[in-house]
Amino acid sequence: MKGRVSIVTGCNTGIGYETAQALAEADGTVIFACRSEDKARAAIARMMEDSRAAGKELSEDQLLFLPLDLASLESVRGFVDAVHRSKLEVHLLILNAGVMLGSRSVTKDGLEGTLAANHFGHFLLALLLLPTLQEAEARGQQPRIVMLGSTTCLLHGKFDFSEAVIVNGEAERKVALDKPYSLMEAYGQSKLANLLFVRELSRRMKELGSQIPVNCAHPGQVLTEVMRDMHPALVLLTKVFQIPGQALIKTPRQGSFCTLHVATAPELATAAAASGEFFVRLQPIQLPEAPFGVEAPSSVIARHIAVLVLSLLMSLALALAQMKTEKLSKEVKATLAPRTPAQRSSEAVGDAEEPQRRRRPKRVRRSPLQRMVLQFFIADEGSEDESSQGDEGPYQLDDGCWISLPEDACARTRPAEHFIGDKNISQAESNRGIPAPPEDNEDDEPVG
Repeated sequence: MKGRVSIVTGCNTGIGYETAQALAEADGTVIFACRSEDKARAAIARMMEDSRAAGKELSEDQLLFLPLDLASLESVRGFVDAVHRSKLEVHLLILNAGVMLGSRSVTKDGLEGTLAANHFGHFLLALLLLPTLQEAEARGQQPRIVMLGSTTCLLHGKFDFSEAVIVNGEAERKVALDKPYSLMEAYGQSKLANLLFVRELSRRMKELGSQIPVNCAHPGQVLTEVMRDMHPALVLLTKVFQIPGQALIKTPRQGSFCTLHVATAPELATAAAASGEFFVRLQPIQLPEAPFGVEAPSSVIARHIAVLVLSLLMSLALALAQMKTEKLSKEVKATLAPRTPAQRSSEAVGDAEEPQRRRRPKRVRRSPLQRMVLQFFIADEGSEDESSQGDEGPYQLDDGCWISLPEDACARTRPAEHFIGDKNISQAESNRGIPAPPEDNEDDEPVG
């Protein structure tokens, strides 16, 4: 990548960040085409620090920032003008940025918000930079265009052109905002528009005799910030499942592999090798030949749905398991924690005031971990019957649960001082919480 200039949209975080870092560490120059300058500058600083820690020094000249808001056609034109003024020769255009909006919106250009940011902005950017890429091709530098896609586009049999309209005036704007809106429907439609654009641009470039490859790359199921503009509840849910979800869902770095493969693989340098293709797991998949009205391949749709459902279920299971583990850990710590003199004194007062209540056995409620701990103290398994009643003494856990023990359990347990380190404990205190010691045996040594 040395001597090559790449434009990566939305590369201040997620897959775009990892893509830009890989290109820069391969000695390329990367233009950060981002909406927020503060976030882009912070990402550049973080990238230089990360690369330095990995033993790869990046220069400031390799990482450049130019403002770009894809939801604004004016901003797109201003970005292209800035690229031309920089006199940089662009060799690689990676259309990475994307959003998932939780509600319908209309941009100042009168376009539906999701479609404007994900498709129309990239559409205009690619067309305006096409002459620059053709100049690079004339110099023999083999430029490429890569669109970040999603298999959610295959869930839609056809594109809804009623959304691809310009709204003029407040009356039309109000009507547009009142239309029904589905987040996944809008996102999938925008990604279908991306794929249709890639295929049509590839076809037209071949008609012109150009060998510039134009391809679409699916990153897979990746944990990114694409959902940051959604409802706060969904954003919170995403953060909750982010850690356990890493067991099944790709990291942004892993998600960048397909993009980097399509953008840099030597065997994909020209349109003769592959153009107008949709790459999934580094390989182009078979798409329908008929134009824009047929159903998507059922196998791809089924696999996509299965992965999403399985990822959600496994993430939920891992989160619940983690919560249960933390709860059991707290329970066993509370059960085995030594009591302070003040706690023992307070409990002794309670024993004197409510002897009748403390002797009344109750149904046992124990977790598996508590049962395992109690089996360590109790030698006779027969005393563990949860429905046992009769001449039994009470045994209290720190969480307030009462467990019935036989009256002679103290004779079959280890000395209390071995667990709490207090040799002056009274017999009443021992019977309440920890079994009393057996007959003294001077030859026995405490077990620590």
